[in-house]
Amino acid sequence: MADQGWDNAPPHLLAVLAAAAVDPTSGMQFLLDDPDFLLALPRSTMTRTVRALRGPDQAARTAVWNTQPRRGTPQQRRFALALTATRRGLTDLARAAVPVIAPCGSLEVLWANPGVRDRHTTTRVSAAGEPGPGSLITAHDDGTLVWWDGASGEQVASRSGVGPLRDLHAFSETGNAEETEAAGDADGACALLVLTDGSVLRCTRDAADVGQVLRKGSGELPGPSASHPAGLLALADGRAVEVLSTSGADPVSVEVFRKPVVALAMAGRREDPVVWAATLDGVIHRWAPAGPANPKRVALCPNPVRLVASADGATAVIVDAGGACTFVGGAAPLAGSVRPLGNAVRAVLLTADWFAVAGGDRDGSWLDTYSAVDGLGARWPLDGLPAGMCSHGPDGLVVATSGALALLRARAGQSLASGRSR
Repeated sequence: MADQGWDNAPPHLLAVLAAAAVDPTSGMQFLLDDPDFLLALPRSTMTRTVRALRGPDQAARTAVWNTQPRRGTPQQRRFALALTATRRGLTDLARAAVPVIAPCGSLEVLWANPGVRDRHTTTRVSAAGEPGPGSLITAHDDGTLVWWDGASGEQVASRSGVGPLRDLHAFSETGNAEETEAAGDADGACALLVLTDGSVLRCTRDAADVGQVLRKGSGELPGPSASHPAGLLALADGRAVEVLSTSGADPVSVEVFRKPVVALAMAGRREDPVVWAATLDGVIHRWAPAGPANPKRVALCPNPVRLVASADGATAVIVDAGGACTFVGGAAPLAGSVRPLGNAVRAVLLTADWFAVAGGDRDGSWLDTYSAVDGLGARWPLDGLPAGMCSHGPDGLVVATSGALALLRARAGQSLASGRSR
């Protein structure tokens, strides 16, 4: 029946099988780990089935059902099932549900850790190097930093008392992801903190490490910041952008513009980083901090709010105050494909294959993915208000909600013919 599609099964047969699935003597419990069967059940049947559940995984399976979107597409319902099943430790069900395939590509939950009630709200997330122990860092609203294993989602270490944060950036200790991976660096990433007084502090996960002050604060709230894996930090202060080295050396460069800087991004190859900056008058600038040329005006976008750049530094996306996107450089299929995002956007990310947007509104929290190959997009439900996103590993997308983390694998251009219809 599963090969023919549970959607074609008569409702009365589904009801009989659902009742058998929750009967411990029937031998039909495997149906509870069949996502196609569960998603084919009428709502009334599934509600009745959940109420009849018994056993140690009753709460977990109930949560999977309770997080199902009422008016979702088949892809949205399947992804919600996979995400919650992974968080709740229902391994067989979670594995059977992924990858979730949509016209724009596929999305897979690699891991998703459960939320912890006594942990303060996540406000920032950043990753460095390849997924591994301590490669992922989150900041929380009580001034705590938490290091995570980017390969499994397990907590590795934490330290408190770092002060109120403006921004968080993670760096490989060596400043080189390949060297860190080869050396098996057990300390993971170090954290670069931009505090609300303008100070820039570098610290490790060792609570005894007092940290290194890379820049003393002026006492005023700093502007936006951006980082580069080569060990560089760009920090805006009014009309100026200062590029610092995470090694603590003198500033690499300082550029001053006519208007205050409201958004920043850093990208490009390790040996050739570039900075993108949006100023209050809507002018978009691009330059290489190590090069002799002055910043070049490359676009105009009135009322810029957010700015992200692709890893190669050739493409940038500017989001204005109304949620409209301006694409500069490559990613031509995305131009005109991305609908206005409105005021609910909380995080954006651009990779070689995807443009991703996370946000929340009265209809819930969501993740939008748009393929850079053909511009096709899909909306996926999230189980918490997004706090941030970052790339991590091949095709890896870390999504931090206010209470938990998930590592997703996003792949563009995977047709429905390459797997079961989801």
